[in-house]
Amino acid sequence: GGSGGYGFWIAGEKHQIDRCSATNVADHGFALASGSGHRVRDIVVHSAGDDGVRVGAPQTRLERVRMSDVAGSGVYSSVDDLRMKDVAVAGSASAGFVLSGTRMRVQAAHVVDAARGFDIACTGDCQLKDVSARSNASQGFLVSGTGTRLTKARASLNAGAGIALSGTLQSTVQSSTSRGNGAFDASDAAVACGTNT
Repeated sequence: GGSGGYGFWIAGEKHQIDRCSATNVADHGFALASGSGHRVRDIVVHSAGDDGVRVGAPQTRLERVRMSDVAGSGVYSSVDDLRMKDVAVAGSASAGFVLSGTRMRVQAAHVVDAARGFDIACTGDCQLKDVSARSNASQGFLVSGTGTRLTKARASLNAGAGIALSGTLQSTVQSSTSRGNGAFDASDAAVACGTNT
C-alpha cells in the first residue's frame, strides 16, 4: 500500500497472481503490461490513481477481483481472449469496465457508482452473462463494435441509458432487465434495428 507508482507491474509469460492487494497507489493497481496467459485471482484494489486493473496481455484470466475508489476505470482491457469471472467495481471516476477486443468471456461482473457501467467495443465473438450496472452517472451498458452478446444483463438507476446499442452490428441482448434509468431503459441507434437482435 501507499505506492507512488503501480501496485503490481506484470510482464513476461503466464504469471499467476493470487491473494494480493494494492491500496493507495498513484497509478494502476495491477498492470498486466505484456506477455500472455496471465491468471489473477482473489485480488483487491482500493484507492488507485488510475485503472484498478489494466490488461495489456492477451489470454488473461481475472477471477474474484474487487475494486473500489479508482480514478480511472475498474478494468481497462484492449486485448483478445480476455476471461473474467466474479469481478466487481464500486466507485470509479471513469467506466467500471472498458473492454475492447475479440473472443471475450465475461461472467458475473458488476459495477455500481461509476461514470459509466460497461463500455464494450467488441471486434467479434464477445459474450457477457450475469452482469449488472447500477447507479452510474451515464449509461449502464454502452455497446459498439461487432458481435456482442449480452445475456441476463441488469441495468438499473443509471442516470443515462440502461442498455444502449450505439454503432454496433450483429449484437444480441437477451433475457435481460433494464428499468428505472434516466434517459431510457434500452435503445438501438441502428436504422431499422440493423443487424442487432
